Amino acid sequence: MRRLRAMLVAAVVLAATGAAGAGLASGNGGSARNGHEHELNAQDRMFLTGAIEGARFEVRGGVIAKSHSGSGRVKAFGRLMIKDHSQEVRDLSSLARRLGVHPPGEPSPEQQKVLWVFSHFHGSAFDCTYMAYEYADHTADIGEAEVELAEGENHMVKHAASHWLQVYEEHLSKASDILLSLHNC
Repeated sequence: MRRLRAMLVAAVVLAATGAAGAGLASGNGGSARNGHEHELNAQDRMFLTGAIEGARFEVRGGVIAKSHSGSGRVKAFGRLMIKDHSQEVRDLSSLARRLGVHPPGEPSPEQQKVLWVFSHFHGSAFDCTYMAYEYADHTADIGEAEVELAEGENHMVKHAASHWLQVYEEHLSKASDILLSLHNC
C-alpha cells in the first residue's frame, strides 16, 4: 500500500509541476518507547504512525478544499475531512502515546508535497485533482487498515484500525460519488 501511495503522490506531483524524475523521500516517523515495545509489532507501529500522518494530511487538505474548491459538495467533503480526521489524530495520538510510540506532528514529506500541489489549484481544476486523490488515498487507507487487522498484534491498535476502517470506507463512498458527479474532470 505504501508503494501505491508513493506512486500516486509521484503522479500528482509530476502531473501538476511537469517535472520529471522528482525524488520523493519516504517518511515514517515514530518509534516505540517507555518499555512497551513488546506490546507492539512493527506493523502496529507502522499503522499508528502512518494513520496519524495521513489524518494530519486529510485535515490540512480539507482546509485547502474549503477555500480552493468551486463545488459546494467538495467544500462539504473538506469540512468532513477536517472533522473526522481531527478526531482520528486525537484518538490515535493518545493511543500511540499510551503505547510508547511518538505520534508524528506533521503529514509525511510526500503528503506535504501533495498539499503544496493542491494549494496551487482553484475551482474545477482543484476539485478534480483533490477528489481523484481522495478516492485513491482512501482506497490505500482501507488497505492499510486491513493489513493491520491481519498482521498487527496489539488488540488496542487493531480495535482502532477496525473503527477507522469503517470511517475510511464511508469517506471512499462519498469521494466516489462526488468524483463521479464532477463533469469537468
